Amino acid sequence: QMTTINSNNGDGQTSPMPEANGQKPEDDRKLFVGGLTWDTTQDDLHEYFSSFGNILDCSIKHDPTTGRSRGFAFLIFDRKDIVDKI
Repeated sequence: QMTTINSNNGDGQTSPMPEANGQKPEDDRKLFVGGLTWDTTQDDLHEYFSSFGNILDCSIKHDPTTGRSRGFAFLIFDRKDIVDKI
């Protein structure tokens, strides 16, 4: 008997989990950056971290009510070894 792990995405449809441990495929290429100043922009982060490798995504997290930066961001690189190097 074969078992399939599914998650309910809230619309009544089920979709396969990306991996059995619940991680997304890009998690090993994702870098957490904390301690950002309020005026740090995505362009600032991209400019600095692009010297390490190719950045696929850069997102500073903001407070949903105030719109102000929460002081941290996530960057996703195209290769895991870049994150390991940083």
